[in-house]
Formats: sequence, C-alpha cells, structure tokens
Amino acid sequence: MKHSEKISILVALVLFGGLGFYGFSVSNAKRPTSADVQAIDTSQSTEAVPVVATSAGESAPVVFNWAKPVSQDENDPKWIYGLFTPPKIWLNDGEFRVVPPVPVDEVAVVPFGLVLKNMGTIYYPIIIQGYSGQAKSPLFNVSLCDKNGNPVKDSEMIKRIGGVIPDLNTVIVSFDNKPIMQPDGSLKRNETVLVRELSGKEVLLTVGVPYDTGIYEISLTPESSSGEINIVLDKNGDAYTINTIQGNATKLDDTSFIVGEQKYRLTHVDVASKKITLEKIDAKGKKAEEKILSLDNASVTAPADAAPSSTTEDTDASSGDSFSF
Repeated sequence: MKHSEKISILVALVLFGGLGFYGFSVSNAKRPTSADVQAIDTSQSTEAVPVVATSAGESAPVVFNWAKPVSQDENDPKWIYGLFTPPKIWLNDGEFRVVPPVPVDEVAVVPFGLVLKNMGTIYYPIIIQGYSGQAKSPLFNVSLCDKNGNPVKDSEMIKRIGGVIPDLNTVIVSFDNKPIMQPDGSLKRNETVLVRELSGKEVLLTVGVPYDTGIYEISLTPESSSGEINIVLDKNGDAYTINTIQGNATKLDDTSFIVGEQKYRLTHVDVASKKITLEKIDAKGKKAEEKILSLDNASVTAPADAAPSSTTEDTDASSGDSFSF
C-alpha cells in the first residue's frame, strides 16, 4: 500500500469519528421545559399572542401572553426607539431623560408686575407765603399747597389770627417773629405761624417754607393693567410703616400688600435716589423675587445674598432720607 493511500484512509477515519461525536451530542442536548419559558407582564396587552412550548413528557401546548407593541409616532417627543432606531435621550435639568427640555425661547417670562411712577415727601396742604402789618395783628398771605410742596394756583387768601381756612377747617392760632441768635452772632427772626386743625392737631408753619409732614408717598402702576397704587408711609422716629394704600391694592400689614393675587413686601426705601426695593412673595410666604424699582421705570434684580441697603446708591445724610423696614 502506498504512503498516500494510508494518509487518505487516516483522514477518512478522523472525519467519520468527528461526525459521529457531533450527532451523539445533539441527540443528548437538553430540551426546553416549561421552567425555561418566562411570561412577560401583560398589563398593557389587549391581545394574546400564543407561544407554544413543549417539554419532555408533555403533550399539551402552553400559551403565554406577550405585550402588544405600543404604536409609536415619530412626531411625538416621547417616542423612544424601535428595532432599528436608537433610543432618544436628552440631558434635561442635569438628568438623562426621554423627554426633551423646553427651549429657552419658549419659556414664558413672568413680569415683576409693578413699576415705580413717583415717590417723595408729602407736604402740609397749607403754606404761609408772607405777612404784612404789625406783629400784633398781621395779615397773612395764605395759599393751599399740593403734596409736592408747590402752592396751588389761584388759591391765595388773606387771613388774620383767628381766621379759618375753608375746606380744611384749620384756624390760624398765633404768630411769632422773635429774633433768634445765630451761630455767627447775628440775629434772625424766626417767623412762625401756629395753626390748629378741627381734630385738635396743631402744626407750626414757618413763613415761606413748605412744611414737611414726615410722610412719604410711593406711587406704583401695574405692568399688565391700568390704574395707580398710592402707598403712604408714616415716619415715626426711626420706624417707617405703611399707613394707607389707595388704588387696586390691599394692605396686609405694616410692610406688605397684595395686588390681585400677588403679594409684595416693601423692604427698602431711598428717598434721595428715588428707589425702592420690593419682594414678590410666593404662596408659601417666602421671597420668590426681589427688584429695585427706580423712577426711570427700570427694574434691577437685587443680589440674593446682599442686604437691601447694599443694592442702592450711597448718599450723604444731609441730601435725603434712606430707610429700611
């Protein structure tokens, strides 16, 4: 027998043995049983898709319900993925989510709600413009005065001591023009007129000078509606409180008020620079937003960690009043 024939016979034996071993392994492979088949949750399924599994020794088929695929619309932002479509995942609020974030240009900007229209001291409604005649029986040139300290046009009248100023029910009680020594050694007459209101309240007016009542008024206008809100502040020593509010607003306490359904808190007033600081209060009574309002109708967001006084301009003590609540 030739050498090549021996090699051919040896290869044939090896192939035959390999095929026999493979057939034996397949015939003895483990068949699936009912324990190897797991059912899927069918809470979202409306139809049963039969899946038949038979095991050794069992003749009856076993039927399982598989969840029916949910219809997916490609125009729906919650559409996730399909068999050949990769999942859509967005970084939304610092987390990976299947819902895309809302674009910045679609976020509604909520206005602060109020604009500062005017603010300042309320002056006494009477001003003594001057006088004539003898000190014991002078004739006073009296005018009505608006809240800004300006004489009202065509309101001049001449009154003596004991005279009554119409509409205000105010009586002129006395007059004093005694000279007072000045720091430089000169003498200057302090010309004052005492008036008494019907309530009994007395006010000492200086001739030719509007009388500062110490009461401040803030005028606000809503951004989304018409009308005006006037807030009168009382100044009692170092304490300042909301006295009255007129217009479409309601006083809640000494520093807070409500416009519509929105609550506000007045935290700082700078009369000299004509600025105020307001807080918007949320439903839980906490500060939701803080704004510095000025007469140029510009709102400036106050620093969250800064005291209200640090958000206003520094002014000299002699130039005006600045106070916080």
